[in-house]
Amino acid sequence: MKIKIFILFAIIVWSHCNVCLHAQEELPDVLWSTDFSVRIAKFSSDGQYVYFVKNSDLTNLYKADAMTGEISGTFSYYSQYFTDFDFSPSGDTLVSTGGNQSDIVLWDTHSGDTLKIITSIFDSYGEKVRPNTIKFTPDGKRLIVVKGEEPKIVIINIANGEIIHEIYEKDASGLLDVSPDGNFFAFEYYANSWRNYIDIIDLSTYENLGTLENYVENTNYNYLVVPNNDIIVSCGYMPNYLYLWDSKTRKLLKAFNFDLPDFGDLFGFALTKDSKFVMVANVFDDDHTKNRISVFDLEKEKIIYTYPFEGSNLDISSDGYILSTDNYIMRMLNPTWMKYIGVKETKEEKINHTFYNGKLKIFFDENLINEPKINIYNILGVAIGANGSLPIQQSNEIEVDLNYLNSGIYFVVMDNRGIRRIVKVIKD
Repeated sequence: MKIKIFILFAIIVWSHCNVCLHAQEELPDVLWSTDFSVRIAKFSSDGQYVYFVKNSDLTNLYKADAMTGEISGTFSYYSQYFTDFDFSPSGDTLVSTGGNQSDIVLWDTHSGDTLKIITSIFDSYGEKVRPNTIKFTPDGKRLIVVKGEEPKIVIINIANGEIIHEIYEKDASGLLDVSPDGNFFAFEYYANSWRNYIDIIDLSTYENLGTLENYVENTNYNYLVVPNNDIIVSCGYMPNYLYLWDSKTRKLLKAFNFDLPDFGDLFGFALTKDSKFVMVANVFDDDHTKNRISVFDLEKEKIIYTYPFEGSNLDISSDGYILSTDNYIMRMLNPTWMKYIGVKETKEEKINHTFYNGKLKIFFDENLINEPKINIYNILGVAIGANGSLPIQQSNEIEVDLNYLNSGIYFVVMDNRGIRRIVKVIKD
C-alpha cells in the first residue's frame, strides 16, 4: 500500500526518517563529553563512530559510538604513536601514520585487523621518516602523504606499496585535501615566515596547476578543505579570514573578514558538505570564558548560532552533529543549530526536497480510507503541532496547514491503519 503525495507550487519527497518521535523537550547542546583531552578526533565515513587519540596515550587509536561515546575498539601497532589517520571511500579501511616505526598501516575498520604495512617512506639518505599527514584518493587506490623531509609529498600505490610520484620543490605544511571526484588535490606550503600559499596538483598527470590567487597578504592558513569539485575553502589567522576559491580558475570568490570586535581568533574549523555553513571556534587569549563555537551562514553572511564551548579542533557529520576537542575535553554537540535554518540533508534519499510555504495536500489510495492521525515534529523530534484524527475530505483527500510554522525543518507524520509515513518539509 502506498500513499501518494501531491503538492501545489512545490515538490516534497517523502521517506522514512530516523527521527526521535517521542521527545518531550528540546535536547541540550552536549550529547556526551569525556574527562580526558584528545590530540586528534574524526567521524567515521558514515558518521556512526568517532575515532580519536588521547593526549595521554598517543600509541592507541580508539573507536567509539558517536551517539553514546562508548569505546568499542582499539587500534595499536608496535607502540607507534598516531599523528594522522583517514578512511577509505567505502569506510571499510582506515589508514594511519605516526612516529617510532614510521610505517603506514592499513586496518579493517570492522574487525580492527591489520591489512597491510607500507614501509616505503624514506628521506634522500635512505632513512625511514615519519609521515605527518595522510589521505586516501577517492578511488581508494592511492595515498597522498606529507612528511617532514624531502621529498615533502609522495603519492603511493596501495596495491604494491610503491611510490608513484614525488614533490620536492614545495615545503608542505601538512594541510591537504582531495576533490571528491579525485581530479586534484590542494595543499599548503611555506613561502616565508609571513606568507603561505596553496597549490593545486592534477591527480592524473601530477602536473602543478598553479597557486590560488588574490588572497589577503600575510596570511598563515590553519585549515584547508575541498568540499566539492568547484570550491576550495581555507581558514587563516593573522588576520582572521575565511576564503572561498574557484578550483578551476584559482580566483578568489569571497573573503570573509573575521577580524571583528568581540570575536576572537579562529582555531577550530568545520564545513558542511553543501558548503553553506561553517563552524568556527573563537578563542580569546585574554579571557577564555568567552571562548565559543559559532555557526556561520555563508549565504547570509552572519552567525546563526553559538555554542558556549571551546573547540580547538572540529569535525561535523552529515547529520549536523559537531565533534569538538580542546586541551581538556572532547564533546559531541547536538545539531541544535539546525533548528534555525532550512538546511537540506545530504543523505542521498533526501536531497530533492524543496522549500514549501502553504498547505500540504495529501491523497490516500481509496482502500486506505480511514481517519489518519497527523502530527508535526521539528528537527529535534519535539512535537510542535497536531491535527489529531482528521476526517477524510472528498473521500480520499486531506490538507495539512503549514502556514503557522516558522522557518526550519519539520516532519509531518501520518499514521493510518498501522502504517506510518513521514514527509520531510523544509519551510523558508
